[in-house]
Amino acid sequence: ARSQLDFVLRHDQSTGLPTRAAVADILHDELSRTDDPQGIAVLSIGIDVLKEVNEAYGHAAGDVVVATVATRVVEAVGRTNLVGRGTGDEFTVVLTGIPDPSEAASVAERVRVAVHGDVALEDRTVSPTVSIGIAMGSPDGSSEDLQQEATLALHRAKELGRDRWAFADAELA
Repeated sequence: ARSQLDFVLRHDQSTGLPTRAAVADILHDELSRTDDPQGIAVLSIGIDVLKEVNEAYGHAAGDVVVATVATRVVEAVGRTNLVGRGTGDEFTVVLTGIPDPSEAASVAERVRVAVHGDVALEDRTVSPTVSIGIAMGSPDGSSEDLQQEATLALHRAKELGRDRWAFADAELA
């Protein structure tokens, strides 16, 4: 019963993915275990159309979009990495063993492309896109810093026109 309760508390009900707090704990553990924090990347993924879907068709339709995008993100990332549910329209991906930033960008592009495609909502369809922020680990950075940098990069990707990814460190782009 205790393990069931722990699962419920640390996983999002809509998607079954780890919660933001669970992802933060796992990221913290990964950073403290590694000798190479620069081999860790965090992707902050935001669904570009969720607010509009919720306003036009209701939150039940938004939940369908979230669940569909979650499935597509997990499939694109693969099972060796961690995908978690952030707040509202966001997901977090923790990548480990990343040899260089281009690999993180490759995963971000794979996720961006995988999310494309219609989602059926009763008698209509929507075509979600995502914006993605990428932050690379650093020797002196914390898990909180890394998540914050990824979120800021996500906002920059949205400002640049959505349906794209951006690095927290503009020099890596």
